[in-house]
Amino acid sequence: MLRRKRGEITPGTDVAALVLLIGLFILLYVLLLPPSDRAALLGEDGTTVDKDGESNDKGLTLLSAVPGDLSSFDKSEIVKELATATLFTKSESVVTNLATGISVSKTPFSSSNRLFPFQAENLNDIESAKLFFFIEEGDGTFYVKLNGVVIFEQELSPADIPIELPVQALTANNNLELGVRGRWWEDYTLRDINIKLQTAYENTRARRAFFLTNTERKGVEDAELSYFLDCLTLSKNGLMTVLLNEKILSSDFVVCDAGKQTIDLPFRLFKDGENIIEFRIDKGNYQIEDLKLKIKLGEAEFPRYNFEVDDDTYFEIFTECYDACIDDCEDDCGSNEDCDELCVNDCRDECDRKEVVIKLKFDGEERARGAITINEFQINFNTVDSKYERTITESIRRGDNVIKIIPKSEFEIIDLRVVVDG
Repeated sequence: MLRRKRGEITPGTDVAALVLLIGLFILLYVLLLPPSDRAALLGEDGTTVDKDGESNDKGLTLLSAVPGDLSSFDKSEIVKELATATLFTKSESVVTNLATGISVSKTPFSSSNRLFPFQAENLNDIESAKLFFFIEEGDGTFYVKLNGVVIFEQELSPADIPIELPVQALTANNNLELGVRGRWWEDYTLRDINIKLQTAYENTRARRAFFLTNTERKGVEDAELSYFLDCLTLSKNGLMTVLLNEKILSSDFVVCDAGKQTIDLPFRLFKDGENIIEFRIDKGNYQIEDLKLKIKLGEAEFPRYNFEVDDDTYFEIFTECYDACIDDCEDDCGSNEDCDELCVNDCRDECDRKEVVIKLKFDGEERARGAITINEFQINFNTVDSKYERTITESIRRGDNVIKIIPKSEFEIIDLRVVVDG
């Protein structure tokens, strides 16, 4: 028989010590946790924690949904008046007189040129710039400089007038230089020297926004846009395009004095929240007045959910004792409501049962008003709390169950659950 020396540790003792040490560390960790965290970890608070860290109700969940934004409406028609829109493409000329008459010359001994400062506004809108004048007499090579850059240099004739000035060379403050080049006696006499700037102005798009709640959008049965179009000029009438949320509704040439214009709006293009009506033109000058949007609403489509209570779940909730007691009440009381109510109360006292609870979680702290129908029963709620719970056991039936949310104000439900407690 083999004997170990005194003080020698066996392998089994080593493992047991390690297991004991790990157990002590786990126990110490649990004891040091905050009470709420410790209860959640041990399952003592009636909740479990899913993989995303969200607390879930402990017990059987019959329904889980996210209804989202809800709102109520009590009108059969919505009328939205939109602001007047003005669309135009137009141009105007600005003529600046630089001098009534000048002479420029060049001799072997001297030269005489002229410098004219002028200003230009709204540079991005300038379409063209031209230099005009009349030639009384002259000979030789005539030159024009704009801001130090030569833009014209040759013998001058009336056919060269006007002289085009490059728009890209213009600045807010400009200098125009006129002069003559040559070796001998050369000069020009000019009169009525003018700069003509052609400026284009345009506003070819107008956007008008309107808003629909989720409930309104779902209840739309018909919609139309109406307006009157006033042509501010009778020439250059062009193409007008109307869009809803970037989808073309119509595109046609403008007919002035056509009276009231009406466009049917496909409500499939509507969105929850902001919607955009847009007008576009390619040319012309118009005012769109009395812009009106009419939306006909049908019955609101409120959130509706179904959940199944099978036989096993039904008897788990009510127990066989309670279910049998209720059957006896129906046999004993018949159509006597007072008798039936007393009998059912006795069943509740005599038999155990679990409770079915509907739980709502709201986003924000605004008042939420509405109603919940469970099968043929209805309960109302009016709360500013972020959570709302109500026992609905009496409304539950074996088989298919239907829940409907009917909002009476605007609110958002971020979680809806029907759970079996107990």
